[in-house]
Amino acid sequence: MALRPYSREGQFWGPSPDLVLPQDHPARVVDEFVESLGVERLNHRFAHTPGEPAYDVRLLCKLWIFAYTRGITSARKLARECIENLACQFLTDGQTPDHRTLSGFRRAKRHLLRWVFAKTVVLARHMGLVRLGLVAIDSVKLQANARASRKRTVAQLKETLGKLDAFLAEAEAEDRRDDQRYGPHADAETLPKKLQQAKRRRAKLQRALTKLQADQAAQTAAEKAHVRQDVIPTDPDAVWVKKAGRIIAGDNAHAAVDREAGVVVAVKPVAAANEREELNPMLARVTQTAGAPAENAVLDNGYYSDEAIVQAEAGPTRCLVPDGPAARSLNQGQAPQPLDAYHGDQFGYDATTDAFTCPQGHRLEAQKKHTRRGQPTTVYRAPAEACANCPVRAQCTSDKSGVRAIEVHRQYAKIRQMKERLRSAEGQELYKQRKSTVEPVFGQWQHNRGVRRLQLRGLSGCGVELHLLAIGHNVLKFAARGVKF
Repeated sequence: MALRPYSREGQFWGPSPDLVLPQDHPARVVDEFVESLGVERLNHRFAHTPGEPAYDVRLLCKLWIFAYTRGITSARKLARECIENLACQFLTDGQTPDHRTLSGFRRAKRHLLRWVFAKTVVLARHMGLVRLGLVAIDSVKLQANARASRKRTVAQLKETLGKLDAFLAEAEAEDRRDDQRYGPHADAETLPKKLQQAKRRRAKLQRALTKLQADQAAQTAAEKAHVRQDVIPTDPDAVWVKKAGRIIAGDNAHAAVDREAGVVVAVKPVAAANEREELNPMLARVTQTAGAPAENAVLDNGYYSDEAIVQAEAGPTRCLVPDGPAARSLNQGQAPQPLDAYHGDQFGYDATTDAFTCPQGHRLEAQKKHTRRGQPTTVYRAPAEACANCPVRAQCTSDKSGVRAIEVHRQYAKIRQMKERLRSAEGQELYKQRKSTVEPVFGQWQHNRGVRRLQLRGLSGCGVELHLLAIGHNVLKFAARGVKF
């Protein structure tokens, strides 16, 4: 197919754009930003090809970025805006793509949108809007475009598939009888619509069943209480997440925000109800997108696990991630509550000898190594005779043996290092900036722009919309600071 003419030079479109939009309008920033990327080279595939003329990649890219800065996530609504909205008409030079074209572009060009997002981060670094001194990471739950009432268990899916198989078998038998009665070429009609729908539905249900069985098989023995029991066939990737006090089908959208100007520097969609496994993947995303690791990263206790902390401490980013008790104090604006005198963290630890020392001066030596809940741990025990004669034994341990024991991760020294950093004055001051850095971004997305529900299905669809939200957010940051490209 050919390419529709789309040029910002020498075009007369309605009234002068200078009269239509003010110079600082976000649509102008979107226009200048996309023009600076050189994405028009993607149009070469349409050169000298037959068919209906195609729309310029720049035009469609600008439209979707601007749409998400205004909270427009529906392709049909955006198609109407191209007719009625002056800013959209300015971006399209008066062209009016239909909703199918817009929807197809958004879904098909997810790799391009990821690249465009990375460009916003790189540009923000060059302009001094991103310094990576402090990055706050958090997640927001976005409701999936799927009805929760449509959920199905493995047994229900197999029952429905059995009924569809019986229906399709009967339809094929009837087709063979017709062939014998009238001949194989007597009727050249296509497959009946009802049969086509049945085959499509069967394929959808089979995909959902395969997905659910794979998720259940991936659960470890320690997670059997949380094994996934059902799936929504229209969006098998959607999981049950808690949002505003209720359980919804959706995805977890993770975002990393730089403290300097509130620019989003990394995003990641995840089909999981919690954040335990996403600390290090998000740190890696920051490095990949921004081109350098963050100096400090602050996260809430949802990201805490001993294994994740151990891995993070081996990297270049200093992380501040509280466990449950510490988070309750910090999130309420208080200093961490003082630990009980005989809490395990009050025991001195010598990394060179790999031993603890209790407040009474007794050493706890490493006795046994094993695995608990999938994590490698070491058990340290005090000498039985020392505990037997200890005057504070009742305060120190409630074990039937009367011997104090501590079970910690085998790399406990690294975990303790992070905890001590968090309890320091500098660490508490850094952690206080977490909410004011990342929460306003989610407030902008959900409250100001009204994006609480996804339009696209599947984890890849969530990723497309998440990147568009992040691109729109960063472009608005450029507009607010009068950035010129």
